[in-house]
Amino acid sequence: MTRFYDNALAGTGLRGTQYTTLLYLARHGPMSIGRLADAMVMDRTTAGHLVKPLERDGLLRISPDPDDRRSRIISVTEPGFSRVRDGYAAWEKAQAAFEASFGVENARQMRETMSAVIATELPLE
Repeated sequence: MTRFYDNALAGTGLRGTQYTTLLYLARHGPMSIGRLADAMVMDRTTAGHLVKPLERDGLLRISPDPDDRRSRIISVTEPGFSRVRDGYAAWEKAQAAFEASFGVENARQMRETMSAVIATELPLE
């Protein structure tokens, strides 16, 4: 799946995970790295590694949280919003190609299954 979306978004200069991160933040607004990690179902360290190149490229801004100096707030910059807009057609085309190849119903069932897996907190013991 990752390779499929990476190939589809190659023209944007972003990997699939980077694009979905920008898209999520563009839709939901600024948030802490912890909240982003929870939303994207990853640990804070992985989320931190994901946002650093986006910040370096000027697509995200990471600034201190005014309410908690220990926390950082991630927000999309204007160039980041522009990249989201530029890549959206490629994202939509990839979604349509996936559904055409895999089948609309199979794709829907897979998304539902993945959502259920994500929502399930499995005990470690």
